[in-house]
Amino acid sequence: MAYLARAPELGRVAISLTRIAPDEEAAGWIVRVVLALLTWPLPDAAAERRTVERFVEPIFRIRAAL
Repeated sequence: MAYLARAPELGRVAISLTRIAPDEEAAGWIVRVVLALLTWPLPDAAAERRTVERFVEPIFRIRAAL
């Protein structure tokens, strides 16, 4: 994981996956959130959904409003 976090390609890949351009830092953060959920899951699907809706979804709402 440390290699991935330092990889210069992460920003470009993250922008491509999240379609948040040109903010490499924000896109990279979203990819890190997804990787964290995959490697350190919450107790159940409902808890993961609540967490994503509370902390990640607002980013996309703000972006859509711009």
